[in-house]
This record gives sequence, structure tokens and C-alpha cells, in this order.
Amino acid sequence: MDNEFITFRKFNDPALAEEMVMILTKNATPFSVTEEMLSFDPTFASSAEAAKDYLIKIKQGDFLRAEDSINQSEKEQVDKVAKDHYLLDFNNVELIDIIAKEDEWSNFDVLLARKILTERGIDINESALKKERLETLRAPTKANTLIVVIGYLFALLGGGLGCFIGWRLAYAKTTLPNGERVFIYPTNDRKNGERMFWLGIAVFILVVIVKISDTVNNPY
Repeated sequence: MDNEFITFRKFNDPALAEEMVMILTKNATPFSVTEEMLSFDPTFASSAEAAKDYLIKIKQGDFLRAEDSINQSEKEQVDKVAKDHYLLDFNNVELIDIIAKEDEWSNFDVLLARKILTERGIDINESALKKERLETLRAPTKANTLIVVIGYLFALLGGGLGCFIGWRLAYAKTTLPNGERVFIYPTNDRKNGERMFWLGIAVFILVVIVKISDTVNNPY
């Protein structure tokens, strides 16, 4: 697991991805870059480049070091921030929320929020905020009942969709800001997913056997 490259950042803009690559390269952090095509564009207006995500992957053990590298790179820009920057209009509660949910904001925004709070004389316990945030993100997400029903239905029909839904429910994971990998769904949903997956496989094999048997017994 320590040597596995997992997603650290995802960008739709290749220029932003290139900036991240430069920071990681400068600090000798091993990385890989993969391209991921977006599955569906409802507007049908995106170009090939716009419909592509760039995934920057690093090893789990390098997450904190990479974050430090990015923060060092952003500090100079924070000190030169324009006086009309939108974060300057945020109240203290909103700024604290940015720091608590730093995984939803850019490193620049988090650093600027911290700087503004410091200038306002507001002290915060970042360690406690990060711990609480990680606990929130670790909490599994209950699967939609309709999805479970559809998954079982397609599994009984021997369809690939049932197997796919089952596999995702059982084995899908998400990456936390600290690089930790956790299951997305709770235990009950994961058990349903495993049953669904193997049921779909079993029905598919049975259908294939029946078709082969029918072909052998009735060649014409």
C-alpha cells in the first residue's frame, strides 16, 4: 500500500496540472499523471481537452510532504494578495470553515484564510479541526435503496450492470486528505454488494452453460 500511487489532486485544466507537476518535481516527490475522460457531458459542448481530467498521483506516505511543498510555493502569492480579494469579505466563521474543510479549497485560499484570521487576532485549533474533518470524511455513505434494488435485479438477469454496482458497493474506496484510503459504503451495503456481484457472476455462468448445452443438444 505504501508504494501504491493514489490520487492526490485532480484537475480539469492542464496548466494547473503542470504547475502541480513542477512543484512535485522540484521537491523530488515521486508522482504519476493519468488522464481520465469524463463519462458524460450533458451540454455536448466540451472539447476533447475540456472533457478530460488530469489525476496527479503520489504515494500515501508523501501526502503531508507534498502539502507542505505546495504551501511553501503559495506563501509568496498570499503576501501579495490584492486588497479586493473576495476572501477579505468573509467573516470569521466562514474563514474558519475554509480551514476546517481545506480539502474543498485551494492551498492558496486556505493560507489566505489563515493569514486573515491571524491579522484579526483569531486563534483556532487547527489540529482539532483537521481531526474532526477526517472523522466526518471517514463516515461511510449509505447507498441509495433504489440503486441496491436495481443492482440485484440486473444481477438476477445476469447483466454486467448488476456486477458493476455490486463491485462498487463492496469494494469502492475514497482517499482522505491525509492519504488514508477508506471504504465508501457501510458494512451492510458492502455485504449486499458482494452478494450482488457473485450472484451476477453465477447467473451469467449459468446462462452460458444453458446456451452451450442447448447448442450441443440442438446443433441445427
